Amino acid sequence: MDLTYISSACGQLMEECVPSIHLSQYDSSYSDIASNNSVVFTDSSGTGWTDTEWDVEFQVSLDPGILNRAEWISYVAAFFNLESEASEIFAIMRSDYNALKNLAHQLTEEEGRTPKVMWVSFKPETCTNPATDCDGVQGWIQVEGSWCHCGDIWTINNAHYKDNLVTDAGGELVFAPAVLPAGCSETTNTDGYKTLSCTGADGLVSYKKFLAEADAIIDETYIAGYDTTAHDFAGSFQVTADEVPALARNPPNIFRIDGRVSDERDGWAVGSSWFDHSKAEPQQLLAGMMEMIWVDSFESPCGLKYFRRAIPGQGQTQVSHDDCPYYDDSGNHDCAAIHEHLHEVPICTPPTAAPTPAPMLAP
Repeated sequence: MDLTYISSACGQLMEECVPSIHLSQYDSSYSDIASNNSVVFTDSSGTGWTDTEWDVEFQVSLDPGILNRAEWISYVAAFFNLESEASEIFAIMRSDYNALKNLAHQLTEEEGRTPKVMWVSFKPETCTNPATDCDGVQGWIQVEGSWCHCGDIWTINNAHYKDNLVTDAGGELVFAPAVLPAGCSETTNTDGYKTLSCTGADGLVSYKKFLAEADAIIDETYIAGYDTTAHDFAGSFQVTADEVPALARNPPNIFRIDGRVSDERDGWAVGSSWFDHSKAEPQQLLAGMMEMIWVDSFESPCGLKYFRRAIPGQGQTQVSHDDCPYYDDSGNHDCAAIHEHLHEVPICTPPTAAPTPAPMLAP
């Protein structure tokens, strides 16, 4: 099992119990060792692929529905004869998710509005000598056998699962018009949704108009190690609070997807729960999205968890093996309990508020 980027505290503790359990997928002996197991789960990108008959594709990332993705627990459970337990867990998640979805639709009716959400990212110019190499070109070029990008790129990253999550939270995505504005182009994703990319001075002007539409913005820009102090939304997108209402809010309604990460491994590797945990907690994702777009009108006992308000140095939880409840300071970890532990399903629907008591009449 490759634990390089794992953000589960008890998953990390498993390596303390059985050091040999971790094996990088890039290790020369990975295929031989991994294929000695009864099943090898790989993802849609082929991560962990051994090229043996034991490879089983776990295609959860390609499932377009937020709630549907969680149901893949039943697929995995079938390999371990745990179908009944998986069905029970999923039933709890589905019930909580649908309760939150109903609350979101109530908020939409009560407030008479549908908040708009943007998923964005920024990629800076990567060519070392743009004046020489690019010569007025915008986009990807090949220089001495290596690819680099001329000019900055600002994108809107729409996808089916994002639309599903935002819609169920009572909001809507910001989409590009049928006729694209100056400096922008579109590519179609495998799920049929489109990614909008804007470059150059004209593209930036067009892109800022989209940013101005959004009530909440989720910035997926890559930052090494998920360093919260390195994020600079205003600088990356070259905007001010006067131009972007979400940035003008106090606190700003700009978010990141690095709310929960692992501690650093081998001096460089940091895992994100957005990638290895969030699909198993759809109700947590929905509750977080609702808090982001409804602000003071909604609060969940679950909080944001996977999301984080993009304030430098704040809102991020770092997980280590000693956060596992079976960890022991003296090294006498309860390793057997890790394998017996069933997933604890967080309930994210706010508890029903007690009715306001009738006023007492004076005697």
